[in-house]
Amino acid sequence: MNKKSAGTKSERSIIQVFVEYLDNQRYPGIRILDWPEDHNDNDIDAVADGLAIEHTSIDTLPDQRQRSAWFVKTVGSLEEEVGQLAFRLSISFPFDAIKRKQEWVKIRLELMEWILQSAPSLPDGHHRIKLTSMPFTLNINKSSSSKPGLFLSRFVPEDDHSLPRRVGESIQRKAKKLVQYKEKGYRTLLIIESDDLALMNTEKMARAVKTGCPDGKPAWVDEIWFVDTSIETEPEFYDFTNLF
Repeated sequence: MNKKSAGTKSERSIIQVFVEYLDNQRYPGIRILDWPEDHNDNDIDAVADGLAIEHTSIDTLPDQRQRSAWFVKTVGSLEEEVGQLAFRLSISFPFDAIKRKQEWVKIRLELMEWILQSAPSLPDGHHRIKLTSMPFTLNINKSSSSKPGLFLSRFVPEDDHSLPRRVGESIQRKAKKLVQYKEKGYRTLLIIESDDLALMNTEKMARAVKTGCPDGKPAWVDEIWFVDTSIETEPEFYDFTNLF
């Protein structure tokens, strides 16, 4: 497997922008020299002039990206498919409602039928409903006086406090890949990415990094950075090295 399948285009683009940032802010003239995963699937992401760089991304909530993909696959296009409603209908799912081994097509079809057949006669206000195909309850809000349309969302659970643990485990796992480069004299950098605009911020990630690494950063990592990619065209980079 070569790099085209081992790493995503977005990962490489983030690393490229990061190196350009370092060129302007800290290491003038630095350029990417190699993508080691082209040669070895288990190698680091990038080598620049004297720097070894490894990238990781963190979900704010456990399995957030996977669960989001399942949600979109199951009901993502219903807002367009049901057509124009004469009222505003907001349907909120539990964050972890859509799971493996559920009958996603059946859930989708039953929900669409309920929206078209039952929702028009539903009184305005808040309701909780559970359809036959759904092993979960939906929160429904209907308003005949608001701008009409169907709006699907998920409500976020209370923080399960797993973020620091998951961040710490990711740092330790990724940092091991940098050992061989540290031993060869490279300055080693680990960048942690989040694209979560709603649930993540710099302070929250900083706390998670510090709590997740109670013994300090791994000895073979010289710099730890956080990159906020919630605005895709304007990534922001924060040096977390001094947290330790």
